[in-house]
Amino acid sequence: MSRPMAFVLLAALGTFTNVNLLLPVMPLYVARSGAGDFFAGLATTALLLTTVVAQIGTPRVLGRCGYSSTLIAGMVLLGVPSAFYVWTDAAVPLLGITLVRGLGFGVATVAFAALVTDLSPPERRGEGIGLYGVASTLPAVFGLPLGLWLVNWLGYETVFLAGAAGCVVGVAGVLAARVNAVDPPDGSAGFVAGMRRSSLRRPLFAFVSTTVAAGVLVTFLPLASPGSGLDSAATALLLWGLVQTAARWWAGRATDRSGAERLIQLSLVLSGLGMLAVSLPENPVMLLTGAVLNGVGFGVLQNATLSVLTDRVPRSEYGMISTLWNVGFDAGAGASPLVFGLIAAGAGYPFAFAATAALIFASLVFARPDAVENKT
Repeated sequence: MSRPMAFVLLAALGTFTNVNLLLPVMPLYVARSGAGDFFAGLATTALLLTTVVAQIGTPRVLGRCGYSSTLIAGMVLLGVPSAFYVWTDAAVPLLGITLVRGLGFGVATVAFAALVTDLSPPERRGEGIGLYGVASTLPAVFGLPLGLWLVNWLGYETVFLAGAAGCVVGVAGVLAARVNAVDPPDGSAGFVAGMRRSSLRRPLFAFVSTTVAAGVLVTFLPLASPGSGLDSAATALLLWGLVQTAARWWAGRATDRSGAERLIQLSLVLSGLGMLAVSLPENPVMLLTGAVLNGVGFGVLQNATLSVLTDRVPRSEYGMISTLWNVGFDAGAGASPLVFGLIAAGAGYPFAFAATAALIFASLVFARPDAVENKT
């Protein structure tokens, strides 16, 4: 691993730690102000909304400002407002601060993914993407419960300041990486241009089906299987996060050896089987088995999709690919609770999980081997 790559991964770790520490805490903090469940839910929606908006516009910013300036700007927008939460507990200002943080997170995620791709030699690109996957997924595994633990033991202010400190680490990592010499993508091709190409659109649609499942699992599994025992959603989601992280690392190395195309169909099947297993009511063995299967499939597919999309464009369009992938991730995970929440309300959680599995299996039609688009 090169020195710039090591520091970029450290910066990504700090950035994603900020988001995952605060993600479960902000709805509680907003609800504590007496604003009610609606405004508490908006805390997450506001973050994802401006994240997606910023992701769509980031390729042009990268082309004009370069990697270092873009990343630092994103982490400042994400980290500095995190400390501002300390000075207010009113719902509207809190949501306004969250909107700003979402802009920073959107900019940072697109820039990180494009930079990691750029820093990875073509013959080891899968490994580089896999290592980035570990750096971005580990904070979700440990940051979500850690944020709640810190609130209970040390208070909200500690969580907010710890989140801000994560972005300080991120800025320091980017400065130490010295990536100013790396020319960014030119930013001429954006989100809309990418969606017009079927060779990019089809694998992206397959990927989105699994991000939808991720949003459904994280949102509704704690409601369907409450508690803290071995047969609870807490245990299932911990396993899901751990195997997802390991799968992203493995998939990176496997992609370099044998290519990413063949991994897409396999990972979709595993993800769908996992959701089917989770849909079986009051079956602890199937709950944990399903979490592991879906976690493996989702982890592999994240890497495989980004590798396939990157292989289908010239280097000048890496920013566009990063935008497509990140928007697919955040939009799918963010919108799915709304749609599948209606299904769950009418037909129950098992049916909603099974419907998600059906969506994943249907997306196999988008995973057929595809000709690589001309890169010139």
